[in-house]
Amino acid sequence: MKSVSQLFYRTFSCRRGTGIAAEYFSPGRLLMLVLLSGIAAGTALSVHLPETLRPIAEQGMAVSDSLRTLWDVCRDAVCPVLAMLWLMLLSGTSALGQPVTLLLLFLRGIGLGTAAAECFLSYPLQTAFCACAGMVLPFGFLSALILTQGAQASLRLSHSTAGYLLRAKPDPAVADVLRGVLRRMLLLLPLTLIAGALHTWLVWLLSDRLLIQ
Repeated sequence: MKSVSQLFYRTFSCRRGTGIAAEYFSPGRLLMLVLLSGIAAGTALSVHLPETLRPIAEQGMAVSDSLRTLWDVCRDAVCPVLAMLWLMLLSGTSALGQPVTLLLLFLRGIGLGTAAAECFLSYPLQTAFCACAGMVLPFGFLSALILTQGAQASLRLSHSTAGYLLRAKPDPAVADVLRGVLRRMLLLLPLTLIAGALHTWLVWLLSDRLLIQ
């Protein structure tokens, strides 16, 4: 009975950040689950999306053989990520902002899934595989990691704000969390730009070889 009670205590001690539940259902894994759910939804819905909504859903990650400048490629890829980071920061300042943060991460997953599926719908299999591997997945993976880190910071700030408003948590504690979140967001900005530059270079390197026959 002692071992059973210890197991029960460890399982439900996740509210203190310890135990089995905290180990297997950590915030990072749950956020990745939200992102993967979005990817699955985007892949399944890509066939049924109207043409007018595709550019919005794909969030600048879609493979295209249209004439674009390098600035266009970088801007279209980076701006949605920066906008989502900004919205995550804003939602973190609200005690009820957690659903907004999760929705933004889910929408990013939809964009990645839609862009990958559209690639396979538009080009022959071999071309689509190479184009998706070189021009969709690298930036999609890096941006997913960046937004997952931003979502963790946003959820932490929103939780701290809710604690201050509902449980009268001391104001200095909220201020410390806010400073930590701002530092993380400022670190994610140059990482986003670096990921966008890498994406632009890959598009420049591969588009003519793969898409122009």
